[in-house]
Amino acid sequence: MQCPEGHDIAQNIADANNGRVEIVSIHSGFYAVPYNFSLYNFKIAEGTAIENLVGPASFYPTAAIDRKLYSGQTELLMDKNFWAGNATAQLQEPLRVKVNFDNAYNPGDRKLTVNVNFEYLEDITDAQSVSVLITENDIIDAQETPDGIDTFYIHKHVLRAVLTSAIGDLVTEATPAGTILNRNYSFTLPAAWNDTKCRVVAFIARNTPDSKEVLQVNAEYIRQ
Repeated sequence: MQCPEGHDIAQNIADANNGRVEIVSIHSGFYAVPYNFSLYNFKIAEGTAIENLVGPASFYPTAAIDRKLYSGQTELLMDKNFWAGNATAQLQEPLRVKVNFDNAYNPGDRKLTVNVNFEYLEDITDAQSVSVLITENDIIDAQETPDGIDTFYIHKHVLRAVLTSAIGDLVTEATPAGTILNRNYSFTLPAAWNDTKCRVVAFIARNTPDSKEVLQVNAEYIRQ
């Protein structure tokens, strides 16, 4: 959930951490309404549902980092001044689950098959959910900036689709250490999307009344 300043901060965090940070830019709320001359409408119902799961947002730019409530914060969504410090702290946490892909994509019919598995390195007894998303980079469209409307703004990490339910598919299996949880999804990319810029993002998260924390995430481009 970003404005241009928020995007720059998030990208700097990702760049500083060598592939260990994945960004999903959710366009929702009153700032996400497209102009009448916009080429695209980035708002999708699933994005609003995700925002409501962790918020809703009362200010922008705002972000949740692994959907975790950090010390000194009262909400999952936080001001941009706290992103870098909390992201750094979260990256020090031990690895609990590995996320691995074996995806297939046919550029002829644009059909994507997502095969993802979650390998548990420790016992997780909380209820959990699996989420699989598609994001797209380098979409040129209008964006309000401090200097006015930039009609050639490059949008990155845009949430395009959710292959699971918006708030994740519930895990019904027990997940002690050593478990490998497999999930499969299929999706046909719309013709307007640039398949060389699209990424599959998969993550496993707690799904309890008290926590929606993301345990681990992985992502890869659709076309390798």
